[in-house]
Amino acid sequence: MKVRNPWGKHEWNGDWGDQSDLWTDELKQMLNYEEADDGIFWMNFEDFKDCFKRVQICKYVDDYSFDSIRFDAPASEKSCLMITMNVTERGHQTVSLSQKDHRFYPDDTNIKYSNCRVIVARKGDEGLEYVG
Repeated sequence: MKVRNPWGKHEWNGDWGDQSDLWTDELKQMLNYEEADDGIFWMNFEDFKDCFKRVQICKYVDDYSFDSIRFDAPASEKSCLMITMNVTERGHQTVSLSQKDHRFYPDDTNIKYSNCRVIVARKGDEGLEYVG
């Protein structure tokens, strides 16, 4: 299986990893194999099943760039938090919002879900312009 780590770091070092002796020149050519620390690697299906219990395929883009911020949202229902992004060139941006979930932390009894609303706006000549 060809696997892509979305953060572009950390690769498999077992069978079919970049340093594996199992690769032949013919297979490398046939599968467009590249030996690079780019987060893309190969592994056999049995190892994949042993290492990964859950898989999510969110979005795949070849020249993907990732950045993140972590913050604690205000606890009050009347609180508001604004995050500003400076987009310097045209392109596709993806914004995701997540919070701790009982499904992934079943032993944590202190998880409280937040009520969230996301509004996307752009700065214009007249102030903030609603986008969505």
